[in-house]
Amino acid sequence: MLRFDDFVAQVHMLLTHLYDPLYQPSPLLMRALGVSPQQGATGLQQAVKVAIGQLAPTAETPATARSRRFYTLLAHRYVQEMTQEETAHHLGITARHLRREQQQAIHALAQQLWDQPLAPIAPAPDHLSVPTTLSAEEAAQAWRAQTQQELALLQQNSPGAIAEIAEVLAGVVTIGAALGARHHVTLHADLIKPTLTAVIHPSALRQMVLAAVEKLCQGMVGGEIDLRGRTADGQIEIEIVAAPFPAATKVTTDLMDEIAGAYQGTVRCRTGTTERMIQIHLPVAKPVTVLVIDDNDDLVHFYRRYTARTRYSIVQVAEGREALATAKTVQPALILLDVMLPDLDGWELLTALQADPVTRVIPVIICSVVRRPELAQTLGAAHYLTKPVARLDLLRALEQVYTTHATT
Repeated sequence: MLRFDDFVAQVHMLLTHLYDPLYQPSPLLMRALGVSPQQGATGLQQAVKVAIGQLAPTAETPATARSRRFYTLLAHRYVQEMTQEETAHHLGITARHLRREQQQAIHALAQQLWDQPLAPIAPAPDHLSVPTTLSAEEAAQAWRAQTQQELALLQQNSPGAIAEIAEVLAGVVTIGAALGARHHVTLHADLIKPTLTAVIHPSALRQMVLAAVEKLCQGMVGGEIDLRGRTADGQIEIEIVAAPFPAATKVTTDLMDEIAGAYQGTVRCRTGTTERMIQIHLPVAKPVTVLVIDDNDDLVHFYRRYTARTRYSIVQVAEGREALATAKTVQPALILLDVMLPDLDGWELLTALQADPVTRVIPVIICSVVRRPELAQTLGAAHYLTKPVARLDLLRALEQVYTTHATT
């Protein structure tokens, strides 16, 4: 029987991996949250937010009550993905004190879930039932559909993600060392510039390269696999080269093809006299400049954290009068505009940006505590966000507006 301490550890692990679409919590924890496997990562995230929301204080709750801090701590640390230091600063406590409070807050959330009745295990809907046996073609179609669903979820939960090629290939060498040793194959990654980045989630790229390494190892009896990365014809080119490799041995690339296709990439398998090469081509990750017009330095610090390891790069301007000139000089891909500025009304600035032929082509996202989405749209804004904005909401808005604007 599961002990409560083990359940607390499971809740902690779930919170830590809340936005990881590949993480699978235990069936018991899924039942405690009332989530079915069919609801996937999105349903799980929503259920966790609801559970944390149940700890929210009422109007009568004293400002110094621990329950109020527990709710705020969980919401900031895990829903908004703040660091311990940032959360401690927000709560006005030390980082050491926060770590103690964090343990207690997780314990309180786990206790709430532990005490409530478990949701019944519902039978799968009729339309989700599958036959006990599948033909080879049906199994392949089912696998392909599931793979595409997982990739779509990964993209949905990680908008704008980019992969550093050197970091990914170095990780593959470390992970694949045991597999290589089993086949008496040595793995090696060439020296690659850290600035070489591709538009793909690091986890997806890692799975591609690992799949290539595994397929090649299985056809070898000793030898070397060399991992290379470079730019070629405006794309990122990754080469996985195995030698010696039997010319007659077939190498399938089904998983690699699916992943590459999801990120507008391609996979090719080339056969040489004594070697086999798998080439992966992916779009180059070019920096996308976002001009943030906001005088709240702390908030912009969060925006920089939110956009770390994505293609989005933040440039800040604190005053509205300076912003118009900066927008003309920098020519950002996007503008994130607060309407409460110290020297100029944000609505006036939005009007000025739309009136200038140089800046009117730059899409503007309003991000403010002032909730006027209809006014923003009327004045030409491309999107509207209400502060405080969570990391995923900000990234999704940037990705939606940027991709829409880039294709028009």
